[in-house]
Parts: sequence; C-alpha cells; structure tokens
Amino acid sequence: MPQTQSAFASKARRSLEQALVNNPSALTDLASSVPTQTLTWSCADARKVCISVRRDDLVDAQLGGNKLYKLWGHLCDYAQHHQGAPIVSFGGAFSNHLYALAAAGALLNIPTIGVVRGEEPKHYSPTLRDVSAMGMKLLFVSRSAYRNRAQQQFREALSAEHNIPLRAYWIPEGGGGEAGRRGCIELGKVLATARADAIIHACGTGTTLAGIAQGMLYLGSARQSPNLIGIAALNSGKSVAMLMQETVNAVPQHNLSWAVTNQYHVRGFARTSPPLDSFINQFYAETGLEIDHVYTGKVFFALSKMIDAEFFSEGSQVLVVHSGGMQGSRKIQK
Repeated sequence: MPQTQSAFASKARRSLEQALVNNPSALTDLASSVPTQTLTWSCADARKVCISVRRDDLVDAQLGGNKLYKLWGHLCDYAQHHQGAPIVSFGGAFSNHLYALAAAGALLNIPTIGVVRGEEPKHYSPTLRDVSAMGMKLLFVSRSAYRNRAQQQFREALSAEHNIPLRAYWIPEGGGGEAGRRGCIELGKVLATARADAIIHACGTGTTLAGIAQGMLYLGSARQSPNLIGIAALNSGKSVAMLMQETVNAVPQHNLSWAVTNQYHVRGFARTSPPLDSFINQFYAETGLEIDHVYTGKVFFALSKMIDAEFFSEGSQVLVVHSGGMQGSRKIQK
C-alpha cells in the first residue's frame, strides 16, 4: 500500500525551502521517494496490460501533485531577484495552482496575490476559501479582462489599481514558463529510469510534460527511455505538441519517443460528460483510487480507450503519474 501524505510532508516543505537557495537536492530526494502502486483494474487485466500509478498526489495535502515541481523553479527566480515582494499569479475558482501557491506562501512567509477569473462570487468555492485562509489576497477580474493576463499593460494597470509593488514576481497561469519546467526536470530524471514501456501524464499548458521530457533527455541515450504520452485535459494538444517538439529538437541525438493526444478533453478544461462521470465512479468503485474530472479522470478514461483499442501490446508495463488536484473537485457549499 502507498504511504500517506504525512510521510512526505516534511520533504515537500524542505524542497520548497531549498528552492530559495537554488538547491535541487531536496527536490530530487522527494521525486525519488514517491511510491508507485500496482493497479488491479479489470480493463487492463483483460488485455494483460500491467498498470502502475506513481502517487505524486500523496506528497502533501496542499502541495501534492505536479504543482510543487512547477513552483520550484519560480521560487528559485523569486529568491534571486524579488525577495520580500509579493508573488502574483492567475487561476479560476478551483485552481490547483493558486491553492499550492497560497500554501507555499504561507510556509515560506511570502505574500501571495491571486488574480481570479470572473466576478467575485457570492459564495466562495472551497479552493477560494482555503487560499484566503492561507493568506492569499484575491483580486477578481472579469472574464474579458482576464484574457489579457499575459500582457504587461494589463499587469501594470492591475498593479496601479491595487497597489501591487513594481518588484512583484508574476507567475503565469498554472505555473507555466521556463521556470515552471525547471523542477519538472528532476521528476523527468526519475521517470527516465522507471521500468515501464510507457509513461502517461495529464497536460494543460504542457509545462510539466516538457520538463519531464527535458529530464529524460538529460540522462542521454545510454538506454531506451519509456515512451512519454501526454493526455490533454483541455483543447491544447496542438500547442503542447509544439512545445514538446521544441524541447526534443534542442537535443539533436536522442531516443525519446513521445506523443500527445487531444481526443479526451471533453470539450474543454474542467468540462465533464455523463460517460466521463460514470467512468470515474466505476473506476473508484473497482480500484479505490480517487481521480478527478479535470486531469486524472481524463487520463484514465483515455487509457481505458487505448487499452480497448489494443494500443498497448500484451505484457506492456504502463506507468501513470497521478498529478494530484483532487481539492479542485470539491463542491461549493451554500
């Protein structure tokens, strides 16, 4: 049985503390110690495909999953050039990224500001209640204005309106960008040594997947790496594939095989459907593994279709990375 979150909480916190001095050793130690669970699942058993799950969701109740890896590089940059200023980032009412950022800010005594998509709701989501309790200041902007979140002019206007210091450190939505990939490279180094024929990970912006690819490429071509497959959780497969192509092109000679599928996003980010909801309920009833409708539910739903289509040969070893995010599935209590 996998270990509980408490077994890794101190390692998670230490890895973020060490990010402030740009020391990756604690993050590497954390990535290397995350447990893998063999899954008993009739869908895979019928085709004689062995499924194992890397339980990054167990790392920490607030910092678990891939968000910790993506925050790591941003915290390194923050410490070098913006120490003492607030960290500002973007997300929706159920954002896993804002949740993890607020937790990191509370842990490291760094002020955080969350720019939330949409007008301020009458009833806060569980995520918004939690991040506010952790000390994050929330700024609500209209959905039309939110579309300009990457523009410097928008950020300057927001800063002037809400007295955000010029030295504030801005993190792209979801923790993306080059800095966001940096911690994911350490995860990729660990995954490159996994005894698996294929590794599957959810993707939104593609930051984590590209970082994993960089980590796998970092180890060179001494051995055949597992195939890396990304399951797009929103209609972003084309942009993720472009990012992946740029990543692997930076290493002219490599043996990394990868693919991104855009077939299972269910019309968009956090969207669901009766078949997906039914699958998630049946999957939990059979396996006891919690998955959500935003990321991991779509990953296992896609995996079930791939297995049924005999995408994997008999005897294949498939490793699925559980990227966390279960907190975003909580319902609003009015």
